[in-house]
Amino acid sequence: MKPGPGLPYDRWSARCVAGLLRVLCLLPFRARMQAGRWIGLLICRFNKEAHKSATRNISRAFSDKNKQQVQQLARRSLEHLGYSIAEFATSLYSSDRSYSHRIKFKNQQHLDDAFARGRGVLLIMPNNSVLDICLQATASKWPLAAMYSRVEGEFEALLTKQRKLHLQTLIPNDNVRAMVRSLQRGDIVFYSPDRAVPRSLGGRPFRLFGLPVLTTTATARMAHLSGAAIVPVAAQRDVENGHYLVCFEPELDTTQGVDQLTQSINDCFERQILRCPEQYNWGGGRFKSPY
Repeated sequence: MKPGPGLPYDRWSARCVAGLLRVLCLLPFRARMQAGRWIGLLICRFNKEAHKSATRNISRAFSDKNKQQVQQLARRSLEHLGYSIAEFATSLYSSDRSYSHRIKFKNQQHLDDAFARGRGVLLIMPNNSVLDICLQATASKWPLAAMYSRVEGEFEALLTKQRKLHLQTLIPNDNVRAMVRSLQRGDIVFYSPDRAVPRSLGGRPFRLFGLPVLTTTATARMAHLSGAAIVPVAAQRDVENGHYLVCFEPELDTTQGVDQLTQSINDCFERQILRCPEQYNWGGGRFKSPY
């Protein structure tokens, strides 16, 4: 039987993971990132399902790549997943000052201009492995709310508690009313709609890398309901120099219909992913055929 959220197994395993993240955070930055890389290589070596999932999705998205190129990109993406674990520890247990000198913001006028209009901003990015560090870095400069998946469990409760230290508020992703109210107040809400959404939850096929993938239309509908702007943000890690670039892009045209705007979001994500495909999280069912 799988242990439930209240059982001792869950509590102790959650505390062990949290303890390991704390220990990881005690290392100097470069040693921490190297440890993260080793974790990624271990995932690549021993987690066959993660490697298989990444390989399958990459081969679907890049039909022009041969088997060796697909395997190489899958390996690099899992290395970057390891880096993201080290960064996750940083975002949970380090102060903003400890790494703020490593963050460079670019084109922040796009976010400033949208925020100044007071009608709310949906700040969106794909499921990138730099997401957590980008989230905390942005929250250190702008008042930021974020949507999150409501998951039961001791470790998830710990993560929620830690994230609240950096964010203005957390909004469950199934609470659309709270999301719309936050946007109508003029808040900036960080949201990553780059997920496989089943048809039972409103997912519909839209193109991504030339493939039909089940995509939520909630982003477009929330923008229309609230009058909020949609500003894409892209993040990249420079492993060699230990720095990060957070780049804001021009806001999307929200006068488009729901379908057109949803496709525009996927097109935007595709452009961002192509800049650094090794930093995208290729696992999961995002590229599973909807038919």
